[in-house]
Amino acid sequence: SISNAISQLSLLQALTITLAENDGITNEVSYRIATAFSSLTSLNQITLNFKKASIDDNGVISIANGLRRLTALKNVELVFGENTKVSDDGCSSIPDALSSFQSLTYLQFSFWGCERVGDKTLTRIGSVLRSNTSITKLDLRLNRTGVTNTGVIAFSEGLVRLTLLTDLLLYLDRTSVSDDGALHVIDVISTFSKLSSLEIAFRACSGVTDRSGDRLANLVQTRTALTDLIVRMQRTGLSENGRNTLRGTKSLRNFARFDLYV
Repeated sequence: SISNAISQLSLLQALTITLAENDGITNEVSYRIATAFSSLTSLNQITLNFKKASIDDNGVISIANGLRRLTALKNVELVFGENTKVSDDGCSSIPDALSSFQSLTYLQFSFWGCERVGDKTLTRIGSVLRSNTSITKLDLRLNRTGVTNTGVIAFSEGLVRLTLLTDLLLYLDRTSVSDDGALHVIDVISTFSKLSSLEIAFRACSGVTDRSGDRLANLVQTRTALTDLIVRMQRTGLSENGRNTLRGTKSLRNFARFDLYV
């Protein structure tokens, strides 16, 4: 079995398990895979893609318990999707498992379409950032989740610690986030002097208005290290004036990439 094979690779440094299209992945399979992690003490990079796995909170908790043993990890990518029957009760255990780590450099969490994942999980992710200020690349995809302004603000309090951050992807599409949360996180991002790549999305967040658009335009103007930018703000509360303000930032300087969707 895959778990037995993994357990034999004690010197393995990188592990990728992609089961994105496999609806047959259950809690039992998750438990067996996680149990095999105990022998992988040299592992510094892990990718687990369970996008369409048929697991619930118990399966996610098993994965979290396995991750706790991998203290040499630097790069972590974890993907769950709408097929997983997960909630904050299970998903918050993942960042909890990583909270004692202190040398992460790349972190990706994707809970796209997990509607019962929300502020508790996002707040715990913020806690991981506080203890891993070495992170240079952060990728969070929280589209169609239960995240609110409360979670975004709590997350931002950890995000602000990442002074070495060069690459950030933050998707909050189709959540209840409004200007109160968007402004908070944009203000934090504005402090990152080393940030060169930013992808940020608030699609279908009707409470995100010109206030957030203007603040984002100011970020683009002042963060001159930013050369790679993607902004997705369709179907928000932006007025035509707000859209034009953002469009005007494209002429500020020569960007390697600037894709604007408003």
